[in-house]
Amino acid sequence: MGYYRDCAPRSVNRIFFMFRNQGASEVLQLCEREPSIWNEVDSDGSTPLHWGALLNDERIVRAGLAAGLKMDVRTNNGQSPLFWAITKGHVNMAKFLLENGADLLAKDSLGASPPIIAIQHKQATLLLLFFSRGNKAEVMSVADNKGCGLLHWAAYIGDLAGIKILEHFDADFAGALDGEGKTPLHRAVSNTFNKDVVEFLLDKQVNAARKDENGKTFLDVAADQHGRVPVERTMRKTLKSRGLHALLEAGADGIIDAERGLAKEVPPASTGKSDFEKMMKYGPAIFWLACVSLTMFEYLIDIRSSTWEKRPIAAVLFELGVPMSIALFLFVGSQDPGKINPRPQRLAIDEMTKALQTGSWDQAPKLCSETWIVKPPRSKYCRETGRVVEEFDHYCNWLNCSIGRGNHRPFVVLAVTEVATQFLYIYLGFSASLELVQYNSSFTEWVLGVMVNYPLLFFVCVLQASTGMLIINLVRFQLMLIFWNYTTNEYINSQRYGYMEVKEGRHQIKVSPFDKGGPLANWMDFWYMRKRSDFGPGALA
Repeated sequence: MGYYRDCAPRSVNRIFFMFRNQGASEVLQLCEREPSIWNEVDSDGSTPLHWGALLNDERIVRAGLAAGLKMDVRTNNGQSPLFWAITKGHVNMAKFLLENGADLLAKDSLGASPPIIAIQHKQATLLLLFFSRGNKAEVMSVADNKGCGLLHWAAYIGDLAGIKILEHFDADFAGALDGEGKTPLHRAVSNTFNKDVVEFLLDKQVNAARKDENGKTFLDVAADQHGRVPVERTMRKTLKSRGLHALLEAGADGIIDAERGLAKEVPPASTGKSDFEKMMKYGPAIFWLACVSLTMFEYLIDIRSSTWEKRPIAAVLFELGVPMSIALFLFVGSQDPGKINPRPQRLAIDEMTKALQTGSWDQAPKLCSETWIVKPPRSKYCRETGRVVEEFDHYCNWLNCSIGRGNHRPFVVLAVTEVATQFLYIYLGFSASLELVQYNSSFTEWVLGVMVNYPLLFFVCVLQASTGMLIINLVRFQLMLIFWNYTTNEYINSQRYGYMEVKEGRHQIKVSPFDKGGPLANWMDFWYMRKRSDFGPGALA
């Protein structure tokens, strides 16, 4: 099994060169002058109709059909224009092609049909479109040359949203077998070991003891692919968390041998692990509050009187900065980051199916498989909060909350206030140390003198300097993202999301499609305009 290749034409014909490098308007002008060009094909057998579907340009498709091209014209590997539209998630183009007679059940050279291509590219909403436009039983029964149907492919690529949509349309989980006798569980572990997908399939009564034509269970296949130790470790956690360990007890059709270790009784979760998880969850916040308390304690007993006399302005700013940091910390942590409430799965799928019949989108709307809402641009499902968060930036362990549209601005203010307060303390501590310990000719001797006579002052200054460098890096990174109109999530996952246009030059620069026209415009957008989720003037079509 494996992915069907994406379209990657290698044509040297000028019309296909223009498609790749100039755009649809130039192509249409050329075809008006030379109508015979519509009949050209590239080295992969693709036609202008395929390229029009790929580029989501209805003008080209209409003109190609008017010029005599067939709606289901095929490439060398048997793919029609509908296949190409699906790979890019062009829902409007897919609807247009279907309304004009595109074959929903057409197969390419490997036996894949449009619903399978939608699953392969995780286009769950396009799959809903196909169910709304075709016969449900026929769509559900499609399979490739290896007998792999929609459920097998969704399991193979770890598409939980697709699997749940198939569940909605009454997929047969228990009886699903491909041409090699494999269940969706076999396919789920053949590519990756997606714990969530495996758990869901087990819950849906997919036969975990079923052996394929090679006599292997899904755990045998997983061990062959990923190594037995990682598989056993993952399955122990999975079975413990889902209460399914009885499924693998010794004697269950030999699904696993006692000597492999998985048939043993799974011990209950220990309280120590729970305490550790709590410590990891609240530890950073507790550490920060402890640092603040220690710093204020040292400031009051050692240096407050001298700093008020010698550095009154800095002392006032520091004493204002500490309660302001605490207040901002509590405010940001309690503020709604932009969480969107979940919806019932059945209601969401039914409404989306109806909307796909009448609505219009440039790209297929993204359904969240956990909360069943249509994710707005730049939003993301946060596992820690269990909600989709608008303009999700990151999950902050320091505050133990998500940072999104609702609290991103005060979070940046908190970070700036915190680092300014820390370096104010370092400045006050250094100034007071010069008063408390006489500086002679050697800096080293003076530092040793501070360490010996005022160890707490020295320790707190080092603590603030070390943690302050971490916070100042956070501030620098956040300001950089504001100027570029990125989020932290987009910056980290830019390759996966494909958001960024790479501009060639002396250096490769990744440009966000949400860029509003430069650093100043992005700065104003973040702090004042509040339209970060709107595409900028230079966004790609």
